[in-house]
Amino acid sequence: MLDAIYQNSDYNKDFKEWIGEGVPCRVLRETGGGWQKGKVRVRIEFVPDVPDTPKSDLDELRERINQEVGKLDSSTSK
Repeated sequence: MLDAIYQNSDYNKDFKEWIGEGVPCRVLRETGGGWQKGKVRVRIEFVPDVPDTPKSDLDELRERINQEVGKLDSSTSK
């Protein structure tokens, strides 16, 4: 995805810094002690939707088999 952004004619050096190496900055430490040097970098993450998939006939069959095996195991252990 970043390759497509880099090749875009609207792409510029500032944008590359923000998503690549980062932009130099300083932040004030919450606990005291002054400023800390570092870089700010923006990340983009794609998280696909997980569709609700209905149970298939095989899923239902597996559940019934597991239940039956569980019943057999409990009756043989007595």
